[in-house]
Amino acid sequence: MDHGQCTYKTFYGVLKEAARWLTSMQVSHVAMEATGIYSMPVYHAMIKHGQFEQVLVCNPAHVKNTPGRKTDHADAEWLAQLLECGLLNAHFIPSAEVKAARDVLRYRTKEQLVDGLGMGEPLSGLFVG
Repeated sequence: MDHGQCTYKTFYGVLKEAARWLTSMQVSHVAMEATGIYSMPVYHAMIKHGQFEQVLVCNPAHVKNTPGRKTDHADAEWLAQLLECGLLNAHFIPSAEVKAARDVLRYRTKEQLVDGLGMGEPLSGLFVG
């Protein structure tokens, strides 16, 4: 059964419209490939503005289609088939609090690494002989 296809830009305001459209089409589950930081605005718009039972962000390596001509529409149809068969696993998406704690830890670790290498000193200090 064809429910139609719509293409949306990835601006957050437009993504809200996409979530509402999917909800109006009585979509209960959403699945997408993880594309680094680019999939997160889509994920958050679906969670906040849609009424879905489940929103999955999936590892692209786990949802590869057969080789050949790839299009976004073909990928979407393939993800829908995998989702209908229960063959998709979601990536772990940390809560905002966990993400903030991870960011602080990464920053502090990077800062300690730079300090340990003497990179915090001016370059002129490195060439004094």
